[in-house]
Amino acid sequence: MHADPESPVCREEAQLLPDEWLKVKPVAVNGNLSPGIYYPTAGSKRSRTHRHGVTRRSRRRAILKNGECNILKSKISQRRLRFLQDMFTTLVDAQWRWTLLVFTLSFILSWLGFALIWWLIAFTHGDLEPDHLPNMQESTNWKPCVFNIYDFTSCFLFSIETQHTIGYGSRTTTEECPEAIFIMCLQSIVGVMIQAFMVGIVFAKMTRPKHRTQTLLFSRYAVICQRDGELCLMFRVGDLRKSHIIGASVRAQLIRSRTTKEGEVLSHYQTELELNADGCDSNLFFIWPITMVHKINADSPFYGVSAADILQERFEIVVILEGTIESTGQTTQARSSYTTSEIMWGHRFVPLVTYNRERQGYEVDYSKFEETTQVDTPLCSAKELDEFYGSQGDRRSIDWFKNQNYDEDIEMGTLRQYQTVFNTQFNYSFFVPKKDLCGKCELYKQADDDKKQLLQEDYDKYIKNKERVWKLKEEEKKNLDHNKSTVAIFYLEKKFSSRVMERVGRGRKTAAASTAIYDVEDLKCAYSKLIPVTKVLYNDLKSLCS
Repeated sequence: MHADPESPVCREEAQLLPDEWLKVKPVAVNGNLSPGIYYPTAGSKRSRTHRHGVTRRSRRRAILKNGECNILKSKISQRRLRFLQDMFTTLVDAQWRWTLLVFTLSFILSWLGFALIWWLIAFTHGDLEPDHLPNMQESTNWKPCVFNIYDFTSCFLFSIETQHTIGYGSRTTTEECPEAIFIMCLQSIVGVMIQAFMVGIVFAKMTRPKHRTQTLLFSRYAVICQRDGELCLMFRVGDLRKSHIIGASVRAQLIRSRTTKEGEVLSHYQTELELNADGCDSNLFFIWPITMVHKINADSPFYGVSAADILQERFEIVVILEGTIESTGQTTQARSSYTTSEIMWGHRFVPLVTYNRERQGYEVDYSKFEETTQVDTPLCSAKELDEFYGSQGDRRSIDWFKNQNYDEDIEMGTLRQYQTVFNTQFNYSFFVPKKDLCGKCELYKQADDDKKQLLQEDYDKYIKNKERVWKLKEEEKKNLDHNKSTVAIFYLEKKFSSRVMERVGRGRKTAAASTAIYDVEDLKCAYSKLIPVTKVLYNDLKSLCS
């Protein structure tokens, strides 16, 4: 059950949240409001499976979600001349209306231009005089440069017939005018060149690899969760067509500002992110959707970034999918990007490939391509998580701890510390077995009187031992409850100065931790709700940081 947002406690705590927290409704795995795990609405009765419908404040981005570069070029010297020198590429890159306009004008203007030349030849030769028109040529014995030329209209029709070798037969050149023969040859050559050039542009425009990217998919959101004990940034790529992308590879680059040692500010510094898919590198056998994984380790730029830092950071992750189109052999490139508002902490992608027994093949359900589910995920950074693992001497996932029986070999302090780091809840109650659940009961029933007495004594010792262990655990639990503020101060020392912590820590070590701190993200000092502290401690922190 989720916390009731209308309850007085929730209303009082909501007033402490910053404005953006009211837009981002995080829910912890135990059902209480918590940061770092993004969820559509607080108090929603939907399942843990999440279909994205929430958007946070938009961020500036260099690459749009459709792959277009959000780059505006201005103040280019001799811009038109530079583009006209590469006319073919300019027309291929231009919008269809401009390409078709140039295509049409190139033919019409060539027809009109050569029609004017044919009219001038006929005019200078005297073929347009009344006595030399086609209906008078036989009586006057006049031989024109071109038969059946009356006016400019007939010259225009002859220009079209010559350029495209239509050859209706009514208009033909004669050997009377050498210039007419030369123009006829020239127009034939020019017509072939124009046709080849324009058809090549249209063909290149229609077969551009850019159109293949319309069937290459990137997940709308990237997620951060644990995989094999490590925090990982993951996103999903897919291909809708049956013809595959050969030699597909995926790259990712982080774009953010950086300040050098000399004080120079690099506003768009690019860093390559190491990617892999399953047990392979970034080169894919791309037959179904694949989840690309970036391990957040010591070599990752996200090594020191926590869930709370994601809300404050400003960066963009550009992802690039490249490969060869199987049907055409051309190279294509699809692009997308993820800003901080599109990274979901504490989510994992839902599997979408299943085997269809009826059709005897693997089936990909693309309705689940964007679907994620919430998982238990540490809210701290990967660096702090490694420090915690180092203190434990072992790298264990959260599921390992949840599946334990919590016997005497696991100290309560370890579990409490793990709860603090992972912001999750464990069941600390220890079961006291009853006699009818004893595994020795069958032996007891089948034994003789002497044997039963021995078994009963052993079993009584077993019960007393379990009760003793249970009481010790309960006592240890109570002692740890009194030290919650001490644990809280230990983690807050990383974010607050020692002077502040000295003032806060006085007299607070035995305070009851009944509520959680909400102000850490609001104060921009530490992780919000990562560790439990009292409202009194919260008020002290708020007054000290204000």
